[in-house]
Amino acid sequence: MKYTHLTEKERYTISILRKQGLRTAGIARLLNRHKSTIYREIERNKRYNKYFDRYSYQPEYA
Repeated sequence: MKYTHLTEKERYTISILRKQGLRTAGIARLLNRHKSTIYREIERNKRYNKYFDRYSYQPEYA
C-alpha cells in the first residue's frame, strides 16, 4: 500500500467529526484510513484551547 498524506479536506473533516464526538476508529472508517494515522494526526496537531481549558485538534496547524 502506498502512503499518501492527509489532504486539507480530510484534516478539517477530522476536526468536525471530533467536535461531534466521534472516536478515532470511527473517523478512520469514514475516511478509509488506518486508525493509527488518525491518532498520530490528532496528537501532532493539538493545541491548548484556553476557552475550553483543554487540548483540541487544530487542522490549520497541520
